[in-house]
Amino acid sequence: MFKDEVTILDDVLTPEECQELIRFYEACSIPISQGYNYVFKTVVSRHDRLPYNDYIKNILTKILEPIDENFLVQRVQIERRSPETEHVAHFDARAGDFGSFTTVLYLNDTYEGGNTYIEAAEYTSVQPKQGKMVGFNGHDLRHGVSHIQKDYRYTMSVWYVLKPADYPKSALWWK
Repeated sequence: MFKDEVTILDDVLTPEECQELIRFYEACSIPISQGYNYVFKTVVSRHDRLPYNDYIKNILTKILEPIDENFLVQRVQIERRSPETEHVAHFDARAGDFGSFTTVLYLNDTYEGGNTYIEAAEYTSVQPKQGKMVGFNGHDLRHGVSHIQKDYRYTMSVWYVLKPADYPKSALWWK
C-alpha cells in the first residue's frame, strides 16, 4: 500500500463519526494553526506521537486498520479549508530517512470543488465523499487540493513514516 500507487478506501468512518470529528474540531480548545491558506488543529504531534485524547485514539485505531503495520503515525491534523481556497501542488516534507506517506480522510462532502489530486503515473483526482480515505506517498507524488467553490471542506490528514526494523512494538500507542 502507498508505494507508487494511490489507494482509495470508502466508508473508513461512518457519517456519524465524521460529524463528531467536525464537532470536535469546532469545540476543541487546541490552538488553531495557520497552514498555507487554511486552518488546522494538530491532534497528534510529530514530537510525542500521542493522540490528543481517547476519542482521537479510538478514531485513529479505526483508521489504521487498513494501514500497513510497518508505518508509524508521525502527525495528525484536522483541517478546515474555506471557500475560494486551494492547496497548490506540492510534495510533503521528507520525514528523516524513512520517507513520508499520507492519508486524507474526508469528513464531509457538502462543498463544491476541493478534490484531492495526485500527479502519479496516471493523474488521479479524488472526488470527496464523507468517510472516504485516500492514501499515497506524499513525499514522492506531487499532490494538492483543487479550488473550493462553496462551503467548508473538513478532512483529517495523517502523515506516516516507515517504522525502523528495530522499533519496539511496546512504543506503538495504537496497538
